[in-house]
Amino acid sequence: MISSSDAFNATNTTKSSLSYINDLVTGATAQGLNFVIVRPEFLDESMINDLINNYGYSVKRRHNDFMGEYEDYKIEWF
Repeated sequence: MISSSDAFNATNTTKSSLSYINDLVTGATAQGLNFVIVRPEFLDESMINDLINNYGYSVKRRHNDFMGEYEDYKIEWF
């Protein structure tokens, strides 16, 4: 069983390296899609800037006020 500290470190590495986002994008492209929707806990401002400035993606913040405020991000490629 992985220790909690190793699990915590692995989670942070996965998030900061964009590997989770890469897996989502790879899966979406395999299905012929050109966007993914990502919850905010998987993306921070630094990662958004990296996706836009270094990888050429479009990242848009989406709000849904139905049943309370809900926020997510739409990552698109053209």
